[in-house]
Amino acid sequence: RMGARNNGHIVQGHINGVATVSRVVHRENHRWLYCITPSNLLNQMVAEGSIALNGVSLTIATLNNREIGISIIPYTAQHTTLGTLKEGDHVNVETDIMGRYAAHALGPYHGATHD
Repeated sequence: RMGARNNGHIVQGHINGVATVSRVVHRENHRWLYCITPSNLLNQMVAEGSIALNGVSLTIATLNNREIGISIIPYTAQHTTLGTLKEGDHVNVETDIMGRYAAHALGPYHGATHD
């Protein structure tokens, strides 16, 4: 709720791209979801940063090239569509608003050389 204490990720409900589930790994009490993300969103993501998949606010546990890894706890798997995803499925991606602002602000300097 706006005006309430903010201790998480601001999810706006926008779709910035679509990722493809590359693999699902079941562990003791949770599952790992790995997704290949669109390359144009990479500059808006960091390991341990926020992301929303299918509208669910999550933390990027690993980031390796274009593949992100997300740990899905049992509650999230049971109460969202993330628990039924399998390899090859597509998910809507919303990057963190702060990452989008940073990427936009730094855009003119990307690849710039200094004399």
